[in-house]
Amino acid sequence: MMARNDNSIIEVEEVLRLVDQNTEKLDPLFKEFNVLDTQPGGTSALRAQIQNASLTFWLTASTLFLLLLLLLCLALCINQRQMYHRKLKAATATAYAKD
Repeated sequence: MMARNDNSIIEVEEVLRLVDQNTEKLDPLFKEFNVLDTQPGGTSALRAQIQNASLTFWLTASTLFLLLLLLLCLALCINQRQMYHRKLKAATATAYAKD
């Protein structure tokens, strides 16, 4: 097993190959930490990132849709209020008009 002292990052496949080649040397360490199996974590981490991205997209899209619905409801309420306010003014103006 070669030791690198340059703090470089090794590819997952190479690390797993080195672990597989040196299981006899690593056996005491595996027993100490109760390691049963070693597998790469690259694909599951990438899949989790994709799921998080799609979840973020759908949450943002649904939030924007609900915001648009809220704005539509507020616009309709303001429009109805103005219309009834005008009708109320018209109804009370003729009843109390000075001749």
